[in-house]
Amino acid sequence: MNHKLAGRIFNYATVCGAMIILLAVLYYSDYGAATYIAIAVGAVIAAAGVFIGYKYARCPKCSKFLGIMATKERICPKCDTEL
Repeated sequence: MNHKLAGRIFNYATVCGAMIILLAVLYYSDYGAATYIAIAVGAVIAAAGVFIGYKYARCPKCSKFLGIMATKERICPKCDTEL
């Protein structure tokens, strides 16, 4: 998996997980089982996105974490290698 795909997965999964959590809290006002299930699903999606981003959004040469800008980076900020 290249750093650009990992960066996209990191960004989209984190945002989608947070949106699911936010919508679950706003939509279900009684805080029943459905709310907790939706919050858990959102948290798992967000955690998976963070894990994939942290594991794979790295420079192929020096292995520096590129962060949320992994899709925009053209040159590694640490080793100045072209990505």
